[in-house]
Order: sequence, then C-alpha cells, then structure tokens
Amino acid sequence: TERKRAEHALLVVNRQLLDIIEFLPDATFVLDRDRKVIAWNKATEEITGVRKEAVIGKGDYAYAVPFYGKKKPILIDYIFGDEGEDEKQYNNVEIKDTNIFAEVYIPSLRDGKGASLWVKASPLFNKEGNLIGAIETLRDITERKRTEEQLKYLSLHDPLTGLYNRAFFEEEMNRLGDGRHDPVGLIMCDIDGLKLVNDTLGHNAGDSLLVAAAGVLKNAFREGDMIARIGGDEFAVLLSRSDNNTVENIYNRVQKAIETYNAAGPDIPVSMSIGFATRIDPSTSMRELFKKADNNMYREKICHMQSARDAIVQTMMKALDERDFIAGGHARRLQDLVTDMATGISLAESRIAD
Repeated sequence: TERKRAEHALLVVNRQLLDIIEFLPDATFVLDRDRKVIAWNKATEEITGVRKEAVIGKGDYAYAVPFYGKKKPILIDYIFGDEGEDEKQYNNVEIKDTNIFAEVYIPSLRDGKGASLWVKASPLFNKEGNLIGAIETLRDITERKRTEEQLKYLSLHDPLTGLYNRAFFEEEMNRLGDGRHDPVGLIMCDIDGLKLVNDTLGHNAGDSLLVAAAGVLKNAFREGDMIARIGGDEFAVLLSRSDNNTVENIYNRVQKAIETYNAAGPDIPVSMSIGFATRIDPSTSMRELFKKADNNMYREKICHMQSARDAIVQTMMKALDERDFIAGGHARRLQDLVTDMATGISLAESRIAD
C-alpha cells in the first residue's frame, strides 16, 4: 500500500511538472536519461510547427529534426557529453555552473522566415545526484537581434548616403596604421558647390546631390575599398595594399565616373575636388597621410571653385528658363533690374555680384 501511494504521489508530481512545462512562455522540451523526449510544450509546437505527439518518446536526435531538418547533436546533447563540429553553429556560448547558454540562428523556423534563439540547456539530477535527463529552453530573440543589428549599422554608417561614417573611418585608420596592409592609399573627395546648392535650391536638393555623389563613388571603387562620408561635403576612401600607380588609376576612374554621370544630364551636376596620397614607408603616420591627401584635395578645389560654381549657376539658370511661362529671358531681365537697383542704392560690388 505504501509503495503504491508513493508511486501515485510521484505520478502526481510528474504530472504537475509536465503541466508547468506545457504552459511556459518559452519553448521547452525535456529528455530522459536515454535521451528520449518526455516533454514538448505548446511554445515548442508553435515555433517548430511540430506537434508533441510526433516527438514524444523518440530519441536518436529525432528532436533536432524540427529545428534543423536532420538528426544531429544540439545544445542539450552537450549535457550528455556530446561535442563536435556542430558546436560552431552557436554564438556567445557561456557555461555557468551546470547550465549552458548560447545563441543560434535557425533559418527553417517560423515557416522558413528564420529565427534567432537564445538557448539554455540544463541537466536534471535525482536525489542521489545522478543525471536522469536534461531540459532545453529556447526564447525567440529575432526582434532584439534585428534591433541590435540596426543600431550597429547606424553606429558605423552615415544614414543619408549609406556609406561608412567618420567613427568607422577613424577605426580603419588606426587598424591600417600598423603597417601590415602597406602600401596604403587615401583618396579625399570634397563636393564643390554644396553650400550654394543648399542656399539656393534648399537642403533637399543638397541631400540629393550628396546621395548622387555617394553613388558615383560606390560605382567607381572596388568592393573591398572603404568609402566613408567624414563631413558635411567630404568623403574619404582607404585603399589597403595599393601603390601609387593603383591609387592614381582609381583617381582617374573616379573622374571618368563623374563625367559619365554628368553626361546623363542630371538636375544638378556632380563636381568633386579630389586629392590622394600613398603611404609606402611605415614611419609615415596615417595622420600625415591624411594631411597630405587633404592638402592635395584643397589644391584641386582652388582650381575647381569658379568652374564648379559656374556649372551650378548655369544649371539653375536653365531650370529657371524651363519654368518661365511668362516670357523668355525673364530671369536675365530680373537680374538686370536687381543690378540696376543695387547700383542705385550704392551697394558694394561684392554684394552686387552676390
């Protein structure tokens, strides 16, 4: 009688434990000492699309199939001593006491949309301390990982152009400074006339010009080249293992790409002043390389300044003519009237030119 009562009490306790597991919010399943499934809760059914009736009582890695599409050791099997190459599938693996924590991405979950999971595997012991099974809990952290990736992306990229930002550029400068990637080339680009475009056509037009310039640079450079927007109108490109001839050829390619873009007749032409420098001697610091490329760029900018301004003004004049529904030459006649008025009230020549 006492033995039967004890057996009944044990069954009641087991039933209560299974009921608790069944309604846990996280996907949870339990294996016995023979690694056969004895619990597969509702949340696990939802995340895998597999009913408990199809897995309860099964072993031989059958519980891995709903997750990975094949029989293989998974995190819970590490509790039983299984280890192997499948360990590489997990990220951020951590062991605390007898518990194992990890993160994993499984493409087949959520009807093939994929899911990132936080996973915990723990051993189950009897009163004598003998291993009698193991339990694995899985939590869907897909949204959290997506948010983390977005934040990471935003921390390293310019939101307007999608290029790398100044912070990442500085990191790369430091990384390439150790000399292992020499020769290192640096190309500096500055958009001509951006302030004029912003002041006359508005910041939306200026943003469009920045995006267009970024597109030209993306098309002109190699896939591994690091292109960054490091200021309002400044771009920089780091070229590892690139000698002076390589950098000069790329410089010419950028100039050609600008010509091709402008030949298509965009609303606002792209004009960029470009300077480059190459570090061959490791004793030259990356700061010195940056300064040299920057100086070369500004030297070209002085030559470009008036021609770039003229090109933008001509573009705007053409746009005005196309929108002049009253009579041809309205903008020019208006310019003459304003000039006469400015002269009449004795404005300075610089103001009249403005």
